[in-house]
Amino acid sequence: MVAADGAAGYPPSAPYDRVIATVGVSDLAPPWLDQLSPGGRIVVPLDVRGTQLAVAFEHAGPAGLRETAGGHWRSVSLTPCGFMRMRGPLAGPERTVLLAPGLSVMLPDGLMLADEKEIDAEAVAGYLGGPPVELATGVSAGSVQVVWGFGLWLAAGDPRSCTVSEERPVGGLSGRGRRLSGPGASRLARAPVRTRGLRATAGIMDSGGIAVLTGTPLSSQQAGPAPGLLELAVAGFGPHASALAARLAAHVQAWDQADQPGTAGLHVDAYPRSSAAEPGDLGPVRGGLLIERPSTTFVVYHT
Repeated sequence: MVAADGAAGYPPSAPYDRVIATVGVSDLAPPWLDQLSPGGRIVVPLDVRGTQLAVAFEHAGPAGLRETAGGHWRSVSLTPCGFMRMRGPLAGPERTVLLAPGLSVMLPDGLMLADEKEIDAEAVAGYLGGPPVELATGVSAGSVQVVWGFGLWLAAGDPRSCTVSEERPVGGLSGRGRRLSGPGASRLARAPVRTRGLRATAGIMDSGGIAVLTGTPLSSQQAGPAPGLLELAVAGFGPHASALAARLAAHVQAWDQADQPGTAGLHVDAYPRSSAAEPGDLGPVRGGLLIERPSTTFVVYHT
C-alpha cells in the first residue's frame, strides 16, 4: 500500500493493465493514462454535469497500440453510480447552494449561472416562495427513468440545468431538532424523486428564475400494466417563470419523443489535451454534450 496523491498514480510499478478510481472525478489525470499498458483500461466514476457514471475507457487506437499523442479514449461500458467526490482539481466544479433550511440547489458548473451571473440564493428562495407558472407536459415516466434518463438528457441539452433537493427528516425536524421552514420548502411536495428523507427534482435556472420538474402518481387505472408511473409537469418561478417553464416542458417532450433514452446507447469519448486527436464538431453532429476539463475534453452522446 502506498500513501500518496492518487491523481499522480504510482510510476515505480507502471505500466498497469487497469487503473480504477473509487472516488468521483470530473477529469482523467494524465498520469493515469500515461501509466496504462497498451490495451489497458481505465475505470472512473465520472461526473457528467451533476450525474455520476461509472465509465470504463479503452484507447480508440489500433488493437495492441496505445499512443496518447495519437488518439482518444472511448467508453466500452457505463452505468449510473454514486461515489464520494475526489478532493483537489479532479473534484469538479459543481457546487451546492443552501437556499433555505433543508432546501438546496446543485449547480453543475459552479456558482456562475449560464447567463454569466452569480447565483443569489436569497433571490432564488424568494422566487420559490411565490406563485408558480405550471405547465403540463403530456408525458409519463417512472422516477428511475426521470433520474437516469431525463436527468442526463437535460444535462446534455441545457447549460442552465440544476438539481433541487429538500431534506425531509422524520417528523419534519432537522438534524439539530429544528422544524424545517423557509421559502420554497413546500415547492418540492410533488418532486418526482421522493424517499423518506429526501425529495429531489431536476430543473433549469437563470438569474431571473427557476423551473422544476414535478410528478403526480397515476392511478392504477391510468398506469395500466406499468405501475409507479408519474404524470410529469413543470413549475416555473420568478420573473422568467413562463419562459423557463416552457423550455423545461419542451425538454421533457423532446426526451419522450426520443423514447425516453437513459444510459442505454449512451457513450463517452475522452480527448486528452496532450493528444493530437480533436473532437471537432462531433458533439453537435451527434446531438451530444461537450465537457471541457483542464486535462480532457469529453463528448457525451447517444447512438
